[in-house]
Amino acid sequence: MTPIGGPIPAALGNLTSLTFLELDGDQLTGAVPAALTQLPKLTALYLNANRLTRLPAWPAGSATAALRLYAHNNVFDFGSLEPQFEGAGDPRQLGLNYAPQTAPAGTDTVRALPGQALTLRRPLGGTRTHYQWQRRQAGAWQDVAGAADSLYAVAAASAADSGAYRVRATNDWVTNLTLTSKPLYLALGAGPVGPRNRPDETNPGLALAPLRAGADSAASAPADVNFVRTWVPRVPLLPVAAPRRRPRPPR
Repeated sequence: MTPIGGPIPAALGNLTSLTFLELDGDQLTGAVPAALTQLPKLTALYLNANRLTRLPAWPAGSATAALRLYAHNNVFDFGSLEPQFEGAGDPRQLGLNYAPQTAPAGTDTVRALPGQALTLRRPLGGTRTHYQWQRRQAGAWQDVAGAADSLYAVAAASAADSGAYRVRATNDWVTNLTLTSKPLYLALGAGPVGPRNRPDETNPGLALAPLRAGADSAASAPADVNFVRTWVPRVPLLPVAAPRRRPRPPR
């Protein structure tokens, strides 16, 4: 069977007599349509083994309680999963399968200059979520001491801070599940822009252009632009042909 791919069609929510919907392993992406939560006769929904990223909250009630929902092996965060619970380890659905989940693919890159202050962000949703930042060192993810929030602040970036980071998270209600974020690579760029170069006044000759009055003529550190003052060469760069003499008219 050929996978469907792409988002789940919202028009499926119009099938009010639907009782069973199997979409597992269909390479589906994006959000699950909220219209599926309103299907009154739906008893089994298979969404597992896709790349779905957002799950709507099913309303409380007998129809939801009888639903078997298979949502594991997707990219759902705690913002999608926590609303499916009434309390710690107490899902609204009779059969909710949500573990494990897949980390988002790829790596994001953040670039910083030496000494720059920055904040790394990797929220995973939910109001009862606990975070632990990790850094990849020697081929393994290691906990960063004291970094237990969705944000990680770097006061002054240095070469020692370069590398790959991620967060690992758990949730008080969505039990028996640990999520990891998409990795984030902190790349340290070139050094900070230095002060402007002062013009070399030792060989002035004839300037190609006069030094602009104001900031350039009074440049001093620190500033944000470097410049070089250029002079007319004293020796021609190309051979100069001797001028041709006009012949004298006959007397």
